[in-house]
Amino acid sequence: AIGNRYDLRGPPTKIQACCDNEYLYFAIECNKVPDRDYPQNTLARTRDARLEARDRVDLLIDIDRDYTTYYQLSVDHHGATYDACWNDASWNPEWFVASRTTENSWICEIAIPLAELTTEPRATKRLWAIGVQRIIPGVGFQSWTEPANPQIDPTGFGYLQLP
Repeated sequence: AIGNRYDLRGPPTKIQACCDNEYLYFAIECNKVPDRDYPQNTLARTRDARLEARDRVDLLIDIDRDYTTYYQLSVDHHGATYDACWNDASWNPEWFVASRTTENSWICEIAIPLAELTTEPRATKRLWAIGVQRIIPGVGFQSWTEPANPQIDPTGFGYLQLP
């Protein structure tokens, strides 16, 4: 779970990660903020949606742990996505998102092909730096690790060990 930071009310955002030989998976559950509108999206998803004004989760993955370069994969309550490599939005990996909303939360399941992130053989263990943060513009910010900032700071990333 992501701990509270600033004045973000409600239970923590829940995020789980796992992998197999082909994919890195994330399951995300975010409680809706009371008195905030979460309209349904009737439009088709587009690549690199503008998510700045939306309740969203950013997955920040630093494969080589240099704490400078990282992949950013972001998703909002509609399942709209944004991806970039070291702030370059022309990086367009193939990844998969399923989303749904309930009365009190929004949920996303994400599958990222490992081949989109690395060419490293699967037989070796991997230790990657990772940042996970939720941003609700005008409301608050949550992060899995510290120091953290809505303006991405890779020096605050934690670790993800893949078997």
